[in-house]
Amino acid sequence: MLATPEPHKPNAWCPLCDKQVRLLRVTNAARLIDVHTRTIYRYIDEGLVYAVKVVGKTYRVCGDCLFRQNGLN
Repeated sequence: MLATPEPHKPNAWCPLCDKQVRLLRVTNAARLIDVHTRTIYRYIDEGLVYAVKVVGKTYRVCGDCLFRQNGLN
């Protein structure tokens, strides 16, 4: 029997979007909007996207902020 994929589930509260959102790894976020990972880190440093530091220097970013920043939503 094949497992059915789970639907998109929000996993964090974003204070910038004021709603539950899905957080993305920096590499996935960069690939999704076709930019370099350094661009995502710049967005984080400038406060343009909500990010959570998870381990060491690893971040997860709000997908909705990312789309809003790039005019994609």
